[in-house]
Amino acid sequence: MTFTINRLRAVAADDAGFSDLVAALPDGAYRCLCCRRPVGHQPRDSLALVLVLVAEESDDNPRALCATICSMCSTTHPTDQLLADWAERLVEHYGGSDVPDHRFGQI
Repeated sequence: MTFTINRLRAVAADDAGFSDLVAALPDGAYRCLCCRRPVGHQPRDSLALVLVLVAEESDDNPRALCATICSMCSTTHPTDQLLADWAERLVEHYGGSDVPDHRFGQI
């Protein structure tokens, strides 16, 4: 079943659930979306990682796409702009808001 991006949100380091979200990120997710610098893999809740962007379908679907933002980029770029730019990149990459199942390791 295709995953459709219906909403985008930003989760900041001081938001409830941030640590759980960071702990669930895959190993390759620790580069800043903007500058591509490592944002801290050890420990995963490093202060260098201050924002996680989340694209999700609904509360009923646990699958989500996530992007990490470092502290420097999060202060340089407004969160709304980060979300808008990421949404544009996702639409360009997937040709719309539908994400193929193979992106989640499902066939």
